[in-house]
Amino acid sequence: KPESEMGSNEQLMTTDQSGREQDSTVTTEPEPIDDEFELPKLQIQDLSGGEFYDPLETHKGKVIVLDFWASWCAPCLEEMQILQDTFGEYDDNEFQLIAVNTEESRTVVEKAIELHQIESRVVLDLEGSAAAVFGVEALPTLVLIDQTGTVQRVHVGLEPGLSEMIRGEVDRLLKGGELTPDADVASRLFLANMKSSSGEMVALKVPAESLPS
Repeated sequence: KPESEMGSNEQLMTTDQSGREQDSTVTTEPEPIDDEFELPKLQIQDLSGGEFYDPLETHKGKVIVLDFWASWCAPCLEEMQILQDTFGEYDDNEFQLIAVNTEESRTVVEKAIELHQIESRVVLDLEGSAAAVFGVEALPTLVLIDQTGTVQRVHVGLEPGLSEMIRGEVDRLLKGGELTPDADVASRLFLANMKSSSGEMVALKVPAESLPS
């Protein structure tokens, strides 16, 4: 190559290397993350009445279990029966079990309810927007929410000993207690909603140290 071109390339390489060396000497402190952030307002459709509502607002003051499911998911149907048996006698004034069907039509859901004798309150998440708020990537997924609207725990998949475990967690929340902070819950919800900040908000309180930097 011509000497003039080689000299130009050598100058660029030297400048780039110098820039990298200069950058390596600069240290920046990561921006602090608040110990709570906001979840977008939920919109789910009640299967029986057809109205759209936000369960965290409608049932504020109650412990809520959101059960994300689909009719094609065999573990979902098995888990739903376990939850019905576990919470069948719980007081509706203090506790709500809501089966959130994900992205299936009303006709499909109604057939599944009849076929599998589903007795839980069923709602439709037609576009998967509610599932996106909670970072649902696999079914079934359970979301436990306390009386203040704070997400306390997320369970993914049909777990062994589910009935005893979930009953213990719900009973603790009903007594006003809290569950052990879970870094996975904080990360899941933060990452799922880091780009969403519009509309009426619902608070999510998690320890700052468990959030991703």
